[in-house]
Amino acid sequence: MLITNDYSIVFSEVDEIFNYLSLDLLEKIPKKLRDATKKFKNEDYVFKYDVTKSLEQQNIHEQTKNFISAIYLTYICSNEKKESLISICKNNDLEKEKAIREKYNPDNIFKNPDKSKNENIEKINDVEGIETNTSLVEYKKSIISRLFNKIKNFFKK
Repeated sequence: MLITNDYSIVFSEVDEIFNYLSLDLLEKIPKKLRDATKKFKNEDYVFKYDVTKSLEQQNIHEQTKNFISAIYLTYICSNEKKESLISICKNNDLEKEKAIREKYNPDNIFKNPDKSKNENIEKINDVEGIETNTSLVEYKKSIISRLFNKIKNFFKK
């Protein structure tokens, strides 16, 4: 099995965390999974678990957090807690999807009742963080006036 460097680092961090679990929690995790973390970990990567910090405060990869969460949900937590966590995850996913749908809804992209037809105001944050307003104004110059200006410029020379 080919394991990428990122996953081998995740296995290294998970294996180190397993070393600090209590025996009763560690026994809930299948031996195959514990052996796999030892087998596929990156021997060159050094991660030290800080016992003075909680798991959330550890300097670990996001994928490691996800992997630990999956292990907790699958093997350690009770059925009631599992149902509660799954419900929370589903609600969070629905809220994210709703926010994305509202933000990128193709029906509402070009609708903006507060702005006039000829003027569109955008707020731009420049490098210093100063908020400025710029206006985009539709400017239509007729063909006749452009032709007249060209002729006028020709005679000025």
